[in-house]
Order: sequence, then structure tokens, then C-alpha cells
Amino acid sequence: LRNSKELKLKYGKGFSRSNLSYMRQFYIKYPNRETVSLKLSWSHYFELLKIDDDLAREFYQNQAIKENWTVRELKRQKKTG
Repeated sequence: LRNSKELKLKYGKGFSRSNLSYMRQFYIKYPNRETVSLKLSWSHYFELLKIDDDLAREFYQNQAIKENWTVRELKRQKKTG
């Protein structure tokens, strides 16, 4: 919590506890920058991080890149399975 408050004071919005938690998850799930696509936004990865299963997450990531999905489309695809 302390880090969240300090970061918000120093850099502004975007450093809530939950956002910091997702940033940490991102760092853990994507330790090699080579696995991160510049074709996807942070919002895409934010949605992908909500998928616990690594294979499912990789599938949706690859499809989002291949089909050029918007974040809205990614959410819809996840919801419909």
C-alpha cells in the first residue's frame, strides 16, 4: 500500500494496489520481453492476465494478434469461449 501511495504522488494516476498487482503478474507471466507483442496494448494484457490457464492465455494472445482484435473483441471472445 505504501508503494502505491508513493507512486501515485510521484507519477500520478494508474498506480493503485490492484494495478500494481497486475503489473507484478505481468512481470511474472512475461519474464522475457520476446514473448510480449508490441501489437497488443496494456489493456489487452490486462485482460489476458485474468486468464489463469497458461495455454488458454497464450491461445487468446495469439488470436488477438493474428486477428487484430480490439480489447472489446478479446473480452467477447473470452466470454464466449
